[in-house]
Amino acid sequence: MSIFPSPPTFPKEHGAYAQLGISLAAGLSLAPTGSQGWAQALASGLVFLASDPLLVWAGQRTGKGQNAQQSRATARLQSILYGLLLLPALVWAWKGADPSAFLGALPSLGFGALLLALFLKRREHSLPGELAAAFAFSFTALPVALLNSVNPRAAWLLALSLAALHGLGTLLVRGILWSRKAQEARGPRLVPVAAGLALSGALALSGLPKWSLLAPLPLTLASLVVLVRMPHARHFRPIGWALTAGTILGIAVVRLALG
Repeated sequence: MSIFPSPPTFPKEHGAYAQLGISLAAGLSLAPTGSQGWAQALASGLVFLASDPLLVWAGQRTGKGQNAQQSRATARLQSILYGLLLLPALVWAWKGADPSAFLGALPSLGFGALLLALFLKRREHSLPGELAAAFAFSFTALPVALLNSVNPRAAWLLALSLAALHGLGTLLVRGILWSRKAQEARGPRLVPVAAGLALSGALALSGLPKWSLLAPLPLTLASLVVLVRMPHARHFRPIGWALTAGTILGIAVVRLALG
């Protein structure tokens, strides 16, 4: 017998699961043995899972139940349960933390606040809203790594690379939508190329090995193939898998370059 009056609710944005999961895994990969980083990763996941129930509880979204009152009751119970798990995770993660870790938490919090402001204006699905979400997820890797005593330079380079790759994926999806509305416009098709070249340039200036410039190549090539073929919107699921694979390959190159 379920403790919830109606089916529980979870975030519906499937791409967000991939962006957050890749970012947390990348941050943990720099120092997988530190318990504080794992606690922060758990806290980040709980905050993400709690986002949808909190919105249902506040009346900003509809739940899964047929009865609105039951849906809000379920969302309230979910939020409380997540909160009970979140508090000890945060205490464990941040007790005695180095000041650099607190600084590393600011980008994710800042982009999260921006996303909340856009949501209140019903603009969370606009390009600024989707980029804010992508960057907020990307920078969750930063405090995870810093809390595990990773070199700050390596942690920042990893987080910035994640932000660039997740941002590139977001621009690709937008490029598909733009190009479908204006078939003669070539500008959107140049977006992934420009973004890939920009990331390669940034990596070249970072002091990493030259082969790290290959990091954006898988995602950029996937972007070009997708934009040339112009798939229908109903084929977005395989596109999502292609983006995820390209991002994983790209961040793996950066991770190897960091040593």
